[in-house]
Amino acid sequence: MYLSSLPVTEGQTGGMPLPDSMKASTLLEQIASERGWTQEEIEKDLRCLETQRLRTLRDLRSLSKESWKEIPLIPLSKDLLRQSIYPRGLAKVKKMKMMKMKKMKKEKGKRSLDETTESLSSSSSSSSSSEEGMERSNVPSGMTALLDEKNKGSSIQIMDPSHLRVQTASGQCYKTDRYCPHKQVDLATKGVVQGEQLICTKHNWSFDLVRGGMCPKRPNRTLNACLLNDW
Repeated sequence: MYLSSLPVTEGQTGGMPLPDSMKASTLLEQIASERGWTQEEIEKDLRCLETQRLRTLRDLRSLSKESWKEIPLIPLSKDLLRQSIYPRGLAKVKKMKMMKMKKMKKEKGKRSLDETTESLSSSSSSSSSSEEGMERSNVPSGMTALLDEKNKGSSIQIMDPSHLRVQTASGQCYKTDRYCPHKQVDLATKGVVQGEQLICTKHNWSFDLVRGGMCPKRPNRTLNACLLNDW
């Protein structure tokens, strides 16, 4: 049994581990027999095992590296005992299994992160498309075509960061606030001219430029429009 647990040589595989229930003194005596030691030569080590209450291999395997250093055994006996209860071949297999488990765990975490990122990206794209669709659906019939006109930019121009220059259907030019007083929507991109009114297509608010940019349905909301003499 002892021979099967000895350290493996190059090219060999590890032996079967010795049972935890095996007596530590029995293993030491088997080592002594293999090495040609006499009973008298290992007597001190046997007494040490008994004094330290290391009666089985389970006891020896419970020791930490620091505890092994403190055991007053002959160095050679100590090394041979450790090599016998910890076969190198099995230790190598155990180490490889642990490395494989760590690698699998890392790959699983990476896949989970990639799936989460993809899900968030898909959700964001869907939300943007949905919002755009809702904005377009709020525009009254006939006004959608006006939004898509290529010459829309010629009737609404940016004067400065806060104001627009708007030309109505009659040819009159007005200076107005750039942002809708409702939700501060940029009318440079969401505004459209219809007759003498500037329409915010985001929430379908209209502003009568002839009447100073007042919202007909909400007189207290205005774009502060004023007539310009030049365009």
